[in-house]
Amino acid sequence: MYGKRKGAVMKGARAFPGVEYAAGISGDIYLGKPEALIAAGLLTAEHIPGWPGMPPTSATFFDGARVDRRQRVPHDERWMHALRYGNNIRLTKGISAEEKRRREEALRAEIEEEDRNQPKTDIGMDAALKAFNDASTLFKVGDKVRVGDKPAVVTGEYQLRRVRSSDGEFFDAAKGYRVDYRPGYTVQYRNGEEFFFAAGYLSDEDDAPTHLRLVAGRSTQAARPMMEFRERERM
Repeated sequence: MYGKRKGAVMKGARAFPGVEYAAGISGDIYLGKPEALIAAGLLTAEHIPGWPGMPPTSATFFDGARVDRRQRVPHDERWMHALRYGNNIRLTKGISAEEKRRREEALRAEIEEEDRNQPKTDIGMDAALKAFNDASTLFKVGDKVRVGDKPAVVTGEYQLRRVRSSDGEFFDAAKGYRVDYRPGYTVQYRNGEEFFFAAGYLSDEDDAPTHLRLVAGRSTQAARPMMEFRERERM
């Protein structure tokens, strides 16, 4: 699709035969032949650049009336621009200031999420231990805890472990998969099954806060972890 990036298509956008659509940061963008745009009700013959009585390549409209391109008008939902693009017309319709802010925030969040999900070079156990050495812990072997709503007993003290993870922050080039360094415990359920859990999944029997958890920022690689107080997480 013309002008499209991942996540650019707006949810709930109308689909028109022969018309491509993308939700731009400052407006809705449509691409198609003039006849398809007219059939979709997006514009009329009086809006098509290159047709009789119209400029050859582009035209700007405000409240339905054509305005000189040098005239300064608000780029809100009353604004529209038609540009001849080969045999097609690229039509941009303005959006409200509120919708523009929403799209800017959504795009910013998407970029940050993509950045967080890019694996970094494996920093090694020593560097990871240094990054996590200030994490606090409340549980010892033998303590009774809850994992979600299930009772359990701590069988392995809090320590950092290197684990394989599909969303791991680092990449093991030798083995070809993503890994992470995660602090946590081994716990045993009443039925005898034993599992490893990250610290934030455990809570004490009184439903009290349990851990200071390390939170990796978008530029964090080894040291300088930020800290936040972690309340009990329900599975």
